[in-house]
Amino acid sequence: MRSEKKELWETAMNDCNAPYREAVGNLMFLQTVSRPDISFAINIAARHLENPNQYQWKLVKRILRYIKGTADMGLLYTKAGSLETFSDADYAGDKETRKSTSGVVCKYANAAITWQCKRQQCIALSTTEAEYVSAASGAKEIMWPKKIFLECKLEILKYMLCVDNTSAVKLIKNPEFHQRRM
Repeated sequence: MRSEKKELWETAMNDCNAPYREAVGNLMFLQTVSRPDISFAINIAARHLENPNQYQWKLVKRILRYIKGTADMGLLYTKAGSLETFSDADYAGDKETRKSTSGVVCKYANAAITWQCKRQQCIALSTTEAEYVSAASGAKEIMWPKKIFLECKLEILKYMLCVDNTSAVKLIKNPEFHQRRM
C-alpha cells in the first residue's frame, strides 16, 4: 500500500494541463499575507513545482477547498497583549532528504504577526533535535517584533516560547553545552 502511494506521488503529470505553478504561487502569496494556517501544506506543494503530478494537483485542490470553506477566518489585532511564539517540527518529514520541516508562529494579543514554515538545513537525528532546531527558529522570530514594539513604546505583557516536546524543553532549559556524541 505504501509503495503504491509513493508511486502515485512520483508519477509524472502526462496529459494534465493543470495550472499548478500559478495555483501554488497564488497560494504562497495568500499564506504570506494573511493565511498562516496553510503554510505547511503550501511548503509541501512548492517542493514539486518542477514536475507536478495528479496526486500533487489533488493536494493543491484540497488546499483551495479548505480556503473556500474557511473564507470567513481572519486575523484580529487588539491593543495590548503577550508576545507568544509557537514552534513545531515534523521529524524527517521529507522522505527523500530525511530533513525535518519547522513551523513557527509569533502571535501578539492572540493574533499571528509573523509565521514561517521551512525545511531545516540539518538532518535531525531525533524528534527532540528537530523540535530543538525549530525552537531556535522560534527564538529568532521573537527578536524583530520585540525590537519594533520597544521602539514604538508598545506594552508587551510577557514573552513566551511554546514548544510541545518535553525532551526539547528540558534540553533548552539545561544550561550546559549540548552536542552530538559520536
